Amino acid sequence: DSNGNELGKLNIVSKNNLDEISFKNKMKILLKKYGF
Repeated sequence: DSNGNELGKLNIVSKNNLDEISFKNKMKILLKKYGF
């Protein structure tokens, strides 16, 4: 079922985006903390 496949891909992409956003937020916090 190709529709299910497309949905699965979208879910993977959105999860990766969330991971990237939270990673960037963690980096920002670390940068502020250590004053780089």
